[in-house]
Amino acid sequence: MRCACSRMLSLFENQGGALIITGYLLVLFVVTAIIQARKSGKAGDRIKEDLKFYGHGEESHGIVSTTAGTNDEDAQRWRRIVANNTENIPIAVTIALYCSVSQIISGNPFSPYIFIGFYAFYAVARTAFVFCYAFSLQPWRSIAYTLGRICELSIIIIMIVAIFKAPHLVAPDQMWRAAFMGQ
Repeated sequence: MRCACSRMLSLFENQGGALIITGYLLVLFVVTAIIQARKSGKAGDRIKEDLKFYGHGEESHGIVSTTAGTNDEDAQRWRRIVANNTENIPIAVTIALYCSVSQIISGNPFSPYIFIGFYAFYAVARTAFVFCYAFSLQPWRSIAYTLGRICELSIIIIMIVAIFKAPHLVAPDQMWRAAFMGQ
């Protein structure tokens, strides 16, 4: 039987793994945003000062219309990748944060390893999604997206299990008796 100190140590070590995965997801987001910005700049779909930076001169005034770059499918594709990352990565990171907190509070010794596994697999699925979207690989893009969502759902289930397996939580009927009957 492991002592409480070693159990807490393993929990914190696994939370370090969660931080590394979160950092990787941040890097993935930043890299896709940089690629999207470069593709949009080359397509001419930027504001005036950005067009000078990309060598388009001052042929436009103010914001270039969004139809200016519609010929460039690559720029549109990367714009959608960044939009999708903006919608999905913060949700997954928030879920992972709540799961980490629930595990630390509950002191659950088994689920951190499972949580880290699903979170790492989410990061792999997210990377595969970006790759498949960038290179028009269908149905692999949908499969990668679905696997990422399954990982998110699995992490939510792990969080719920961790909360309900907490040794210091009491059943509702025991809380009722303790609160109103002084037991």
